[in-house]
Amino acid sequence: MSCLVKCAVSALCLGLFSTQMQAQTLIGPDLAVASNFSQGWRPDILEGTADVPVRDFRDTVHWSVVEKDGQRFDYRNWRAAFPGILRARDLKMSLFVNAFHPSYDGGDTAHTPKAVVAFGNYARQTVEHYPNIHSVEVGNEFNGEDFVKGPARTQDLEARAGYYVALLKSVYEQVKTANPAIRIVGGGVHSIPVGYLAMTYAKGAAAYMDALALHTYDTPAEHLLRQINVLRRLPEAETIPIEITEFGTLNAQDAPGYLLRNYCQMALAGVDRAVWYPMHPRGDGLIPVVDDTGAVTRTGRAYGFAQQEFTGKSVRRFQPDPFTYGCVFDNKKLVIWGVPRSLVVSNELQVFDPAGKPLPLEGLELSNNEPLVLIADHPLDVEADITLGQQTVLADSYHQLSYPDPNTPAPPSPWVNTIQANGAQFPFQTMPGQERQGVPWVPYLGHKDYADLRLSATYLVPTGQADAPIEVVQSYTADQPRAVGIDAYWQVSTDSDDGISVAIYLNDTLLFWTVTTDLLALKNRRVLMQAGDILAFHVGPNQTPWGDYTEHRIILTNAPPSNFLLLSDD
Repeated sequence: MSCLVKCAVSALCLGLFSTQMQAQTLIGPDLAVASNFSQGWRPDILEGTADVPVRDFRDTVHWSVVEKDGQRFDYRNWRAAFPGILRARDLKMSLFVNAFHPSYDGGDTAHTPKAVVAFGNYARQTVEHYPNIHSVEVGNEFNGEDFVKGPARTQDLEARAGYYVALLKSVYEQVKTANPAIRIVGGGVHSIPVGYLAMTYAKGAAAYMDALALHTYDTPAEHLLRQINVLRRLPEAETIPIEITEFGTLNAQDAPGYLLRNYCQMALAGVDRAVWYPMHPRGDGLIPVVDDTGAVTRTGRAYGFAQQEFTGKSVRRFQPDPFTYGCVFDNKKLVIWGVPRSLVVSNELQVFDPAGKPLPLEGLELSNNEPLVLIADHPLDVEADITLGQQTVLADSYHQLSYPDPNTPAPPSPWVNTIQANGAQFPFQTMPGQERQGVPWVPYLGHKDYADLRLSATYLVPTGQADAPIEVVQSYTADQPRAVGIDAYWQVSTDSDDGISVAIYLNDTLLFWTVTTDLLALKNRRVLMQAGDILAFHVGPNQTPWGDYTEHRIILTNAPPSNFLLLSDD
């Protein structure tokens, strides 16, 4: 079998799927945009979105704008009237609701019984007034600092979860009484904070939501499926529908590819609605689907292309190795990206860039950021229709970071992440994210006994002291005799007190050791390895761990040029 077919039976390829995802029928999610009509009515922008086309919007009608007192609601203000204009054009929207009003609890996030009931009433009144609202998202990044006020912000995470569930319950009960068909979307969180969400579930949140909302800004596309699978380990989240109600990027050049890469991974994760942020420029630098004149951007064209070709279509995963990613939609359309190498396709296929621009069939190459879209007029036969060039990457710290499940044995891998402390090595544990203050809001690797230890796909933090270091160890085991090329860097934060130590071992032999306080880059280096040899990269805290946040990447390649310097000669 070719490498393309082997993926179908490979434990490595299947290992990233949760049991729930393997059983679920997966389709391309619906697309929507995060509009801002509640802050400023822009008919020119709305006209521009028709050219994408955008058919679904996410916006709010502010509580303080429509409730004049406890008895009277008024939707004539232009900041509250826009859903009616959308309805007149047969456009739909979701409503997100934030729980502050100057007449309740001093303008803080509603927390007293009277204010909580009034908040639910505001949501009910609004969906009754606008029948084109299909769902209500309760809270906007409630786990963060920007959209909560008062006790809900100043108290601990457990208390915040309790405040949130009271608000969620009020909205659920009152909106469902008015219209049981309205979807109540709970969570309302920035990132994928599994620890914080577990606190809300412990307080009963699951009973008051039909779907879960995430804003996945802090998760690389290639780790989205893996991190959502960590979330799926919570019993309450195992089968719940997920909406990504904000995702976007600051990088204009990469934005179309970013949209498509995320869309693919969302589809594989069972996400059923994905909301691009923003609709038009908002002053925060994030790349919109239309510019400030209403003209469709290249990102908007990617949005329209994805919507036309993939939304509602069946999807299956394509991953011939850990460094290549893809989705097959409708059994005829392949989205593919990964570590650069050549790609040869049959003459019967059409090839497009992420924005839907046709590409010539000759000279195609995979890209880390810019997926290719291959479309056939027949069911794709990957063995006959597609030939990938030789994969030269042996290991990559970004692509091969996994999130161990204590209840499921990990598939074997030549790349392993471990902790070294007190002369012993032992595994990392998957930490859920925002399980307490001062930790990442996404799943990461750490250990319950070492509170400050971190390892993610893009950074690490060692801990301990010089006389008792707690080191991050990343190692590769050779499967056969080979020369291995090394391309690696460690970028230490400017907040570090004294930098980090980096040591590289071949089995028990020290090949390299240094202390760095800024950037350490190793390029064009090679190591000669025999079958079973272990090449290990140790990162420690130097004298102290203070401020030792370090961005890093290690890439190992096969058969580097002979003029690469032997690492032992440094």
